[in-house]
Amino acid sequence: MQPEVPPARGLKAGKLKKMPTETYSLEATPFAHPGIAVDLERNLFRKHSDTQPLPPVELEQPPWIPLAFPLPPTSPGPAPGFQRVLRGEMLKAVPGDGSTIGEMPQATFATYTPEPQDVFDVVVSPGGRQFVYVRALRPQDGSWVREGEPGFDSLFDQLIGPEVPEGLAVEFALVGPAKMAQKYLDEDGVEVGVLRASQANVTDGAAQEGGRRWIRRKTVDYLYRDALPGHMRQGGLDAARNWQEAARAAERMAEVGATGKESRKGWIYTAQLLERAYELAVASDATAGTRADILARLVDAYQALQQEDQVLRVLSAYARTSPADHSGWLWLGDLMLDLGLPHAAETYIDAALSRRSTLAEANIAKGDAATLRGGYAEALQAYANASSPDGRVRRARALLRLGRLADAKSAAMSVLTSDPTNVEAQLVRGAVLY
Repeated sequence: MQPEVPPARGLKAGKLKKMPTETYSLEATPFAHPGIAVDLERNLFRKHSDTQPLPPVELEQPPWIPLAFPLPPTSPGPAPGFQRVLRGEMLKAVPGDGSTIGEMPQATFATYTPEPQDVFDVVVSPGGRQFVYVRALRPQDGSWVREGEPGFDSLFDQLIGPEVPEGLAVEFALVGPAKMAQKYLDEDGVEVGVLRASQANVTDGAAQEGGRRWIRRKTVDYLYRDALPGHMRQGGLDAARNWQEAARAAERMAEVGATGKESRKGWIYTAQLLERAYELAVASDATAGTRADILARLVDAYQALQQEDQVLRVLSAYARTSPADHSGWLWLGDLMLDLGLPHAAETYIDAALSRRSTLAEANIAKGDAATLRGGYAEALQAYANASSPDGRVRRARALLRLGRLADAKSAAMSVLTSDPTNVEAQLVRGAVLY
């Protein structure tokens, strides 16, 4: 049986209006932090994937150069805005103070170290070979003629000639053997060493005394004089009888200029001789091939002298002389590329291709011009027409610029297969694998 609970005395459930105790309302998270700001457009915890890419990150400032393709540069180095660090410490010039202006190095075509025979004369006698410095010459019944005075060169020609005139006297400074002459140049430099040697141990005597034989120092001025025919030594360039004489002398001076002796002075004489040879060739109605050959050699001389204005002048004359030849037009295009003028370069390069469409050098130059103005697709087509190794390397670089990584890698590997040491191809392959 279930017991019955007696009702509570004094309490009536139906008549109770409020609870006898006060109620409390408790929050579910009394120690909760403020809510996290959530960007509903981007999930920070979602992994990056190709199918669900993250939204792009906004840059505070645009880059200082346009990004042609999202790849690292093929040649590592400072950014464009900081390439000045490659020039060394920046010069600081204070207004009104000339001592703060930096010294600019002298531009030379080639590095050449003068040797004793370049600055000293040589006398050969039964006692041996000695370096000397001839200071003056005196003919029989005459007075001393110093170096640099009129008539000195002609007397020196007699001194070193096969038959030395009787009574010819020589005033010279005895330098000594080769080791002593080299010591002057090493300790004091060329100019100071020659000056010191020319003023020490000065003596004079007959040119033929003791069976002496004299050899003149191999300066550029002497080599120029030696390259000229006898009548041109006296009358200069105007005394040339035909263009062949000037051209032969220019050929010898070009060999001297290629050594870089005396800061390209040999190329200066080469250009002067070729200019005279061209004048005589035009005056004598020489063939177009002859005139074109002289102009081509003149271009080499002015390029060695780094005189772009003269190169442009001569190339224009070359193109007019041989309009059917592609070489002049291609040279003009290359010059315009060096000057940073791609549109002008393409005009001349197209003229060269119209005369010889399969020329690899012209197709490469056309691709370089298109690359310079940003036409990578046109450059790729031009490089494809060049079958040379250089053209294949440039084709790989064009593919890299266009973002075709697989094709760029394949083109670079084809070059490296035949030439594993090709640096440009290795750079392209490294940029693809980076």
